[in-house]
Amino acid sequence: MQAANDVRPFAGLHYDQRAVGSIGDCLTQPYDVISPSQQEDYYRRHPRNVIRLILNRGAPDNGAPDNRYARAAGHLADWKAAGVLRLRKEPAFWVYEQRYSLPWNGTELATHGFIGTVRLQDFDAGAILPHEKVMSGPIRDRLRLTSATHTQFESIWGFYHRPSSAAEVELKKTMAGVPAINYSEPPASAGFAHVRHRLW
Repeated sequence: MQAANDVRPFAGLHYDQRAVGSIGDCLTQPYDVISPSQQEDYYRRHPRNVIRLILNRGAPDNGAPDNRYARAAGHLADWKAAGVLRLRKEPAFWVYEQRYSLPWNGTELATHGFIGTVRLQDFDAGAILPHEKVMSGPIRDRLRLTSATHTQFESIWGFYHRPSSAAEVELKKTMAGVPAINYSEPPASAGFAHVRHRLW
């Protein structure tokens, strides 16, 4: 059985700001909370918005060669070839912060952590616990997208509590620098949560 703390950096695929201008205009909320009207808004926002990869328009068209998964794979290949998306040469952890205000009293809150890879383990080991019951339809959908693109586009939230750990010291040190991404989602009146995202 592997240790529960087998967490490692990875060589991530990321937008090249020189190719897209505003990286914030290329990002979305997680695929499973995007409404049809928000999907259309993301399509209009930028021609290289990640919506075309994670939630391409239309029905799955299960047997058709030009289905939403094939279209996502085509966009991914085109964007990599054009230098819109670049693979980082060295593995790294990515420090991520969300900052937002509570709608009922304006109190500002923030949560932060890091993006990395964690070794899969048998559920019976009890090292990583599920946070929700997932349904078979979304699982099939994400497996088909992953099979078509050979890419994992979205991270899974994991929570840990180590406020005085060496990891937290490193996170705070990194967050004192200039973030690679710093953008706010549109106001809630547009159907989106108002959240500022920063990534180092």
